[in-house]
Parts: sequence; structure tokens; C-alpha cells
Amino acid sequence: MTAPRSRERQEALSAINTAGKRFFATGGGTHQTEDDLLIGQEIGDRKKRVANLEKERKKRLDFFERREAALIVLDRLEHDLAGDVSKLGDTDLKKLLVWKGVALISKMKVGKKRDVWNRIVRDGNGGDKEESNPARWTDEDEDELERLRTAPVTIGDTAYARFEDQMIQDAELAYEKMTPEQRAAYLSKLMEIDAAGVAYDDGNAPTNKAPV
Repeated sequence: MTAPRSRERQEALSAINTAGKRFFATGGGTHQTEDDLLIGQEIGDRKKRVANLEKERKKRLDFFERREAALIVLDRLEHDLAGDVSKLGDTDLKKLLVWKGVALISKMKVGKKRDVWNRIVRDGNGGDKEESNPARWTDEDEDELERLRTAPVTIGDTAYARFEDQMIQDAELAYEKMTPEQRAAYLSKLMEIDAAGVAYDDGNAPTNKAPV
């Protein structure tokens, strides 16, 4: 069992996907709208986003590492070897083919690697095409990843809070489209809600909070 509103409880809830496990972690005290549960769900979602971003980060960084190695080979091929692919060794050919995403390179002999590269060139795919490259991993990307890894999760970051924000925006748009009579009725209802809010502030909270 974990303590209410503790990071330990929120982390535990982030990994729970059954009602039984949730009951055990909280001692049966967690309602679907309780902050701990909502924050726990957001922590779980954030962990998934971090994992996906880390995969994307590795994918992009690996691509440009392969690209830089291949461009060095292409530069040497053009300026030192007069474009003669037959003078490229196994290591350089492998760098070119890895850059182009060729599979099963380790099983190819040097001659086969050379033939594959020549075919890539004949097909017009031997150069560096910026438009087909993935976006570079930027400092802004790294900052966002670090923020997701380390920033504390509050109730304002949760899906429920975003849902409430959207409801407010929808209400504003609906009000703009109302007739004068509808606006008067709507404002009257808001006054009733405001009065209920005063009661809430006095400690008499309504008991019908909607679950997510």
C-alpha cells in the first residue's frame, strides 16, 4: 500500500492496468477522479512518450553518423580515385551500403558489394538527397526529451485537466453563437454554479464529480 498524494503511489499507479492491482496499491481508496490516479496515468503516458522519443533520437543520430561516414567515402571516391568504384575497399563499400540501408551486407563479398553500389548509382540513388533524409535531432528536441524525463507531473498536466480546458473553450464558442435569450439563461445558470462554488470553498464540496 502507498501513501495518498505520494510520488511512490503515483509511480505505482502509472504501471497498473487492472482494478485489482489499483485496489492493492491504494488500499481501495482511489476513485477514478483522484489526483493520484490521474497523475499516475499521465506519468505512464509520459514514460511511453520518452521511450518513443529515445528510439527516434537513436534513429536520427545513427542515420547522420552513417551519412557523414559515407560522404567522406564519396568525397575520396570523387577527388582521389577519379570515380573508380573498383578501387574502393570492403570497409568503404560497407559504409556506402549501410548508409543506403542495404540489408545482409555482412554476407556479401567485396565484388557483390561493389555490384550493389554500382546498381544504386545507376538507379540515381547514389547521391545525398536532403529531402529524403530524416530531420536532424536538434537541441530543442533534446530539451523536450529531457523535460519529459525530469519535469514533475502535476494535476494540470493530466488528460482530465486538458479535457476541462477544452470544455471551457467549447463553452466560450457556444456562448458566442447564442441568442440574447439563450445568453441570459446561460448567465443565470453560471450564477447558480458560482453560488455552488462558494459552498465548495466553504468545505461543502459536491459529491457528483464526474469520472474520467
